[in-house]
Amino acid sequence: MSRSNPKEDRISALPNPIICHILFFLPTKTAAITSILSKRWNPLWLSVLVLYFDDETFQNFVSFRHFVSFVFLLRDITLPLQLFHLKCSNASIQPQDINGFVHTAAQRGIESLNLEMLGMVTLPRCIVRCKTLVVLHLKGLKVNNISHGVLDFPLLKTLHLSSVVFERFEYFIELLSGCPIILELQAEDLSVHNVEWLFILEKSVAAKNF
Repeated sequence: MSRSNPKEDRISALPNPIICHILFFLPTKTAAITSILSKRWNPLWLSVLVLYFDDETFQNFVSFRHFVSFVFLLRDITLPLQLFHLKCSNASIQPQDINGFVHTAAQRGIESLNLEMLGMVTLPRCIVRCKTLVVLHLKGLKVNNISHGVLDFPLLKTLHLSSVVFERFEYFIELLSGCPIILELQAEDLSVHNVEWLFILEKSVAAKNF
C-alpha cells in the first residue's frame, strides 16, 4: 500500500480558484501572510474579491493605515471588490482616512460594505453615490447633512444599522427612501441628537412600505 508523503503540500497543489476561495474567508492581514509560503502563493491573496481590515490586529492606527493603503496600491485597480469590511476601534482614528478607504473601495464597484467604527465617525459622503451596493452594514457612525433625494441605492436589499446617530430624524427617512427595493432591515440603538428613539427593529420589509 502506498502512503502519501507527509511533506507533500496538498493545499498548494489545489487550483488557484479553490485557494482564492479559502482565502476569501480570512482577514486580509492573515491572507497576506500566506504570500510567504511560496512564489505561487505570493499573488493569490491580491486576487481575492473581499477585503477585511481590523485595526485591533495592529500595534497602532498608523501601521493599520499604512497596511490598508499598501493593499490598495498592490491590487489591480480593474479587479472588482465584492465585500469591503472596515473595523476601526482605535481612539486616534482619523475621519479623512476612513473617507479615503471607503472612496477607494467604492471605485471598485463594491456589492457589500460593512463599516464598524468607534468614536462616531461621520458617514463618508462617497457612500451616497455607491449605486452598486446590495448589502450595507453601519455601526457606530453619524449621519448628517443629507439633502433630499441625494441618497440613491437602487440595488440595496439588506440594510443593518447599529448604534447610528442621525443629526435629524428626517435623515433616517431619507436613508430608507433611497432604498427602493430593500428586503431586509435591521436596526438597533439608533438615536437623534443623543435621544434614543428606536431600540430594536429586526424584520423583513417590502419596498412598497417605504
